[in-house]
Amino acid sequence: SPVPGGEEPNPRGASGAVWLGGKLHIVAGNVGGHGPGSTAVAGVDVFDPAGGGSWSTLPDVPHARDHVAVAVVGGRYLVVAGGRDSGTAQFFNNVIAR
Repeated sequence: SPVPGGEEPNPRGASGAVWLGGKLHIVAGNVGGHGPGSTAVAGVDVFDPAGGGSWSTLPDVPHARDHVAVAVVGGRYLVVAGGRDSGTAQFFNNVIAR
């Protein structure tokens, strides 16, 4: 069910998620599942639960990827690492090195 403030503006799976500054950041992911029919995405959406909640969009991460790891470093930096592009036939071997 949607959260207060409406549904996530760019629904996708295999995203990373982390709380930073009292807000939920949903990072990268994919649409379409696994294999050639899916697409890795680079979007970053933010849910702010204060005041009933609202969604906003931040600039994309530099490289589209899914199955990512995200972390907050020093209480202020959002770091995205690893992941892959599941939009290929051999998606288990298509790891994002950057």
